[in-house]
Amino acid sequence: MSKNLIELGILALGGSSGGIVSDASVATATLTGLDGVWIEVLSDTTFSVLSGWNYTTSTALEGLGVNVPTGVATKAGARFGPGYNNKFFSISHSGGQIAYYSRNDS
Repeated sequence: MSKNLIELGILALGGSSGGIVSDASVATATLTGLDGVWIEVLSDTTFSVLSGWNYTTSTALEGLGVNVPTGVATKAGARFGPGYNNKFFSISHSGGQIAYYSRNDS
């Protein structure tokens, strides 16, 4: 996906929160109860939990190993989402910073 399409997706589908920064550079950050549709990695971080929910099928989804690698750092500048009609509701990461964006219709 091109950078311009990702930027469009962030503006159109996510961003009612304006983007929330989660800092795990000192200690592991655990975020729950989210309605996240886009994540931007601000500095290299390693995700240990990246789970979500599918609105259409009402089932849980797992982002690790699918959207991001398991057990290795995701590099700064990476941007990703959970996919159409999905949301991230639980994130745990360490060693860096991320910004996450919520749904516009929430």
